[in-house]
Amino acid sequence: MATQSFRDTHHTLTKFFTRDGYWGEYDGIRSVESEEVICGNSAIPPEDLLNLRLLHWAIWFGWNHKFLKPMLRYASDVFNKNPADVLYSLVKGEGGSFNEDMRSFFKGLRSGYCAEFFESPESLRQYYFQDTNWTLLKSATQKPTHLMYNAKLIRDQKLFKSMLNALQEIILLPDSDSADYKEICRLVLLMRVEPDAIFAGHIEDRIFISMPSHLARYFFEGIREVESETSVFTLQKTTGEQDDIRKNLILKSYVDNPLSAICSTIGLIPNAFTYDLVCTKFEA
Repeated sequence: MATQSFRDTHHTLTKFFTRDGYWGEYDGIRSVESEEVICGNSAIPPEDLLNLRLLHWAIWFGWNHKFLKPMLRYASDVFNKNPADVLYSLVKGEGGSFNEDMRSFFKGLRSGYCAEFFESPESLRQYYFQDTNWTLLKSATQKPTHLMYNAKLIRDQKLFKSMLNALQEIILLPDSDSADYKEICRLVLLMRVEPDAIFAGHIEDRIFISMPSHLARYFFEGIREVESETSVFTLQKTTGEQDDIRKNLILKSYVDNPLSAICSTIGLIPNAFTYDLVCTKFEA
């Protein structure tokens, strides 16, 4: 990518963006670092590369942060569908009845990604050095697009449910029984720690739940077959953990800037907004 010859040969399109925190002001002189990234070439058109960026976001949110991991395992185990293919269909808006909430969500995510890229380091600096944008940058309330969209799904349970419904259309076949998928969704929703609730101190530190044992494999590594019919689980979030999460939300001004406060909190405590799931016992 470094030489003009390479760029010309491969029709390399690059743009520039700045990472979160890569700025400063020194003796009254404003400075913003820029990073050059490939946005397209002769092998991958810009639109396809943007889809891959969205896929990377979906893998990070759904698999690495585990918000969608059980249903992705279910898709692989029952329908032999690759989790990456499922998520790629999600970000591209595929599925029998892809709902309007998800169309709007991914349209915003695409637009947000595009708005972060500039044609040159000069145009990037010109934008951020404007007084209004510089003040916003210094306030640290505007986080990178992918983090803000994580926070949207973490804070808005209705929006998250819309994503689960969209995934159902992608994962299940037209004549499939949806009972197991709906049960997995029920448990995934129970595992959420709602930011408003933990900020207000209104969550339990331990909740006992049960589920059909044949679904346990989608929540735990190494569990394949269980003879009993029902699994009893404990959802845990200790009072000490809750206090740490609440302190971070308060420190980052959750009341005034909830999304940026959520972003900052999961940067320090990755599992802040999910319960730990512990397998207590199996019952016949």
